[in-house]
Amino acid sequence: MRALQKDLKLAKEILEDRDDFYDFLGPDRLYLRSNEPLAFILSQLDVSGQDVLSVLGSSDQVFSFYYEGANSVDAFDIHPLTEHYYYLRKWGLEHRGSSFVQGYSNRDLYTLLQEVAPQFENEANSKVFWIHLLREYPGLMRSNLFFPSMDAGIVPYERDEVQLLSKISREALTFFSQDFSKPFSTDRQYDIVFLSNIFDYVRGDKSRLEICRDNLNCLLKSGGIAVLTHFMDSSMVRRNEMDVFSSSFDYIPGALRYSEICQRPVESYYIYQKKR
Repeated sequence: MRALQKDLKLAKEILEDRDDFYDFLGPDRLYLRSNEPLAFILSQLDVSGQDVLSVLGSSDQVFSFYYEGANSVDAFDIHPLTEHYYYLRKWGLEHRGSSFVQGYSNRDLYTLLQEVAPQFENEANSKVFWIHLLREYPGLMRSNLFFPSMDAGIVPYERDEVQLLSKISREALTFFSQDFSKPFSTDRQYDIVFLSNIFDYVRGDKSRLEICRDNLNCLLKSGGIAVLTHFMDSSMVRRNEMDVFSSSFDYIPGALRYSEICQRPVESYYIYQKKR
């Protein structure tokens, strides 16, 4: 288990690093909200009763899969602090009726945390984590710890968070602090693996892509799918990626969604289905 002090040290390093505040593609900060059109993507998939492994990110992905009726949702992320943010948003949902905590002041967060009675060790660690940061850093939710919010589309549970709360697992979050381009250590298999924009960072590196492929081959059940979103709308850019995956997976293009920015329909996600 990761040490709480290690997480606090990382958080303070991010908070006190002012040099690259506008480096929006850097790996250091937490996402306040997803930059993916999750409501649209999940409207194209049947996730009811499915076992899902999802990038944790802002937690919108995990919440959305639960809202759409997934049987179980495990999470991973290269950023270890995403687990603490998940619990903060979950507490907001449980005690304030809203998981959208980005507008909270330090006083709001202190008051919220006084109402939290952790049931699990990781949850208790997260409460201590946030209390420590609140004591030292004013305006925490608007600090260097987070990317500015950049929503690409509403989440499925928008304006229906009471229903979301009824569907979220009461168990501790199963979370792996994991770089997906390194071997993934778990024996569990899933119907769906949701990878967000991860391949944008490894595309062009064949050896890392091969590890991602092998991870998915181990993680997915026969016929299971990996769902990937991307910043770049270009199948030509993905050609070397598809060559690596073609031995074990079938490529399925995603449904087109109209983009206000591009002023045309674009593919905001795509799928690799594990061959049976």
